[in-house]
Amino acid sequence: RHYARRYAHLAPDEFDAKMRATFRAIRHEAIPPYMQDILYKNAVSGHAIGRARHDPKKSDRGTCRACGTKDECGAWTGHDETVEHAFSTCPQTDRFWGMLTTNWNASMLEEVEGDSVVLRLLGDRGEHTRRYTEEAWRVVHACAVWTIHMNRVACGKEREGSTARAMLRTCRKKVQEVAEARWRKALRDGKQQAFREAWLRTGAAYMMKGRELKVHALRCAENTREQQAETGGSAEIEMY
Repeated sequence: RHYARRYAHLAPDEFDAKMRATFRAIRHEAIPPYMQDILYKNAVSGHAIGRARHDPKKSDRGTCRACGTKDECGAWTGHDETVEHAFSTCPQTDRFWGMLTTNWNASMLEEVEGDSVVLRLLGDRGEHTRRYTEEAWRVVHACAVWTIHMNRVACGKEREGSTARAMLRTCRKKVQEVAEARWRKALRDGKQQAFREAWLRTGAAYMMKGRELKVHALRCAENTREQQAETGGSAEIEMY
């Protein structure tokens, strides 16, 4: 019951319903299985990280490598790498979430709370949940958690971690990749209308002339020039 304190305002049966809904969302068909595995570990605190899993008397592996430093003896010192620290409050990760949610809100005209721990770890938008943007949001959230995870893996191998801006670029590319795969599957399965409802009519993506899909969900106003460069300055968009 790691998240019980985050949902202390809920009655026991309401909390159980909330967590059941969370696990269903984690297994959303639009999310690739390898991302679902990371999301599931976040939900059940299943990552083998932190001092609770690595005795600090025997090893320094429980220390966050993304924001920690080495002492003169070569041992890592710094913050305990808990799930909340690794995926929410580690400095670069915290900045990344702020940038991502700012982009989402500006692009999708929503007001999700970027500093919410349950939003960051579980994808729970709370009172700002919108059914019609749920698929796009779940993909964006899954790609964000995957980006953080891959940055952690790199830091664990003592490579230099990515900045928040670089993580946002990586996340955008991943969202585009997942959305394109979703569109190809919709074409194969004859479910183009469901895709259009979830992505095109919500404004989460648009279809260029020539049937090229472009995700818009993380393209706020500050990225207009970048978006124009990608499309060659063309405003030829197929509307649905």
